Amino acid sequence: MDYGSIGVNARFNFGRSSPVYALVRAGYWSAEEKGDYGMDVDGGYFGLGLGVDINRHVNLGLTYTNYVYFDSYYWGDGYYEVNRADTLMFGAEVRF
Repeated sequence: MDYGSIGVNARFNFGRSSPVYALVRAGYWSAEEKGDYGMDVDGGYFGLGLGVDINRHVNLGLTYTNYVYFDSYYWGDGYYEVNRADTLMFGAEVRF
């Protein structure tokens, strides 16, 4: 499987002294199977999250991301199949 993506992530603090922050992420991704089927999949994603800085070196965050992708499409015939996947990610970041 060959996979590639490009996107942006942004973090917005709720004031200088507030430990709470918001996350926004968006991008494009594409994958191609190198096996017998040769299936190609591509699409985009958009996510929103909320987090809190525990201290200077640790934060916790919860992010929802919606992926929309096309896995079988024939643009010349006007047919395409649109799918979606939703993810909810809980993460911890440790900074040194």
